[in-house]
Amino acid sequence: MHEDADSPLLCYKSYGAGKVYEDENLAVTAISTCHLRTRGRTEGDPCSYALILDFKAEGKRILHTGDLLGNFSDYPAIAKEEHFDLCLCEATHYHPDSAREALQASKFDKLIFIHVADRWHNLPGFQWQYVRGEEKLLNALAPLPYPAVVAHDGDEFLL
Repeated sequence: MHEDADSPLLCYKSYGAGKVYEDENLAVTAISTCHLRTRGRTEGDPCSYALILDFKAEGKRILHTGDLLGNFSDYPAIAKEEHFDLCLCEATHYHPDSAREALQASKFDKLIFIHVADRWHNLPGFQWQYVRGEEKLLNALAPLPYPAVVAHDGDEFLL
């Protein structure tokens, strides 16, 4: 939202890795990423406040990747180790070539790309042609062992 930290419009609460919420219906666990690694830090250093979220509710499980590094190296290992009914994965900060192997090894029932870079949208192009970005993104990652789609404003998905 690009608001100042002391804005009266927002109340911020910072979380780190680990369980961030749990009640009788929902459990949310955070996993650190290195997306906002500051200059001068090296692999293994504390990186950022960017987090992957693992939601568990009503017998369903959702993984939300948040922002990842351009080389996809902070993609969560848990995605390849445990089953998720759905993954919401950003598609802005990396090229599909970096993500292909990890996504193919992931245990999802469905993948929805969110936070999608303009290059992966269907946009008007030169001389009334369309840049078929979604097709290029999904083809670059094919064949995934589960369905994958690109989310659009207003989309609704049933889980």
